[in-house]
Amino acid sequence: MLASARSTLGMPCTAGECAQLRWHAEQVIAAQREQRQAERQLAHAIGRDDSLAPMRELLGAVTSAVLLATQGDPKHYPSAASDCKGIGLNLKEHSSDQHQGRLSFAKRGPSLARCYLYFAALRLIGREPIIKRWYAIKTARPGAVKQQQVIALMRKLAKAFWHQANGHDFDVNRLVDLEAVAGA
Repeated sequence: MLASARSTLGMPCTAGECAQLRWHAEQVIAAQREQRQAERQLAHAIGRDDSLAPMRELLGAVTSAVLLATQGDPKHYPSAASDCKGIGLNLKEHSSDQHQGRLSFAKRGPSLARCYLYFAALRLIGREPIIKRWYAIKTARPGAVKQQQVIALMRKLAKAFWHQANGHDFDVNRLVDLEAVAGA
């Protein structure tokens, strides 16, 4: 049997197997067609708001669309902190008179927005040199937790998204302060 497997190319498909392969190929082609149509609709919907173009370039069209779909227009929030709170990235602390609790983020908003912001932050760390340097400095400190720095960058991105939507120019160099981080 092993010798036969090494020397032959296999058996021809039966009529049923050919029909099943053809059906699967048609399903793949139809799914690709739907994906291209969804991408065109997304580009058209996101492309209407030119004020979000810099963030769309930074975060990506899909992440920007997810943030707009889950949070609504950032212009409707009174401040960047309230937009951040709407996503669930505001800090909370469980404390009492005798116990000082640790800070964590609330996770009260839509998890989909946090998920896409998380991956956008990771892409930004890998792609932007100034963010990569900021991340390296912050994680090189004794006791630093890398995940906390990613979450800090997510908070910065959420706030930057609000500021940019409200007419402020976006600049990656303003997202982090390397001099303050390196000097601390």
